[in-house]
Amino acid sequence: MGLNWMSMAIANLQNSIQNLESGRLIAIPTDTVYGIAAFLYDETAISRLYDLKKRSRNKALPVLVDSIDTCLSLVQNVPQSAYRLWDAFWPGPLTLILEKQTHISDLVTAGQSTLAVRMPNHFFCLELLKRVGPLAVTSANISGEQSLNTVAEIEAIFGMSLAFSVPNEEPFLGVSSSIVDVTRPNPLLLREGSLSFDQLRAVLPTLTQISIA
Repeated sequence: MGLNWMSMAIANLQNSIQNLESGRLIAIPTDTVYGIAAFLYDETAISRLYDLKKRSRNKALPVLVDSIDTCLSLVQNVPQSAYRLWDAFWPGPLTLILEKQTHISDLVTAGQSTLAVRMPNHFFCLELLKRVGPLAVTSANISGEQSLNTVAEIEAIFGMSLAFSVPNEEPFLGVSSSIVDVTRPNPLLLREGSLSFDQLRAVLPTLTQISIA
């Protein structure tokens, strides 16, 4: 990574922090797809995120964290299956559904007792999370439509509704994360994304998946 890249990354980081701490929404790259981010504990920003994406408030928002320790500050009653998956796939394209702690807003979780959490494998994103704390982040698109993977695409759809769109200087997968619910006796694969059922089951043999009739 050259000096020019690092200078740009620092400027983008400072801009992102300032906007998030001011309650604004920004677009950030992750290791999977671009996301729209809001500060986790700012309910006004969270509401704007739902509205901007035209996302149903019955659909919970995923949360990105910088470490397992940060994740543990948000959830409780963590099963051993979570630790096994963390060891194998974090940071990376795996979202876990865990029992939330009571201080997490029902607005984020759509009134549910669980929280979707992921630690991305992306240098810029992790640096941002270390500085501002956990973020509610959902894919950069209108709900139900195709994910947007460039700043130009994002700005064409959302325009001035986003305070800032961070250019991506790192490779990413272009496929959403896989989602595993570990709150049940037999963990369940809710969405097969960047990680396949077979990859996950190699680490967690008790994993099941939704059968399609």
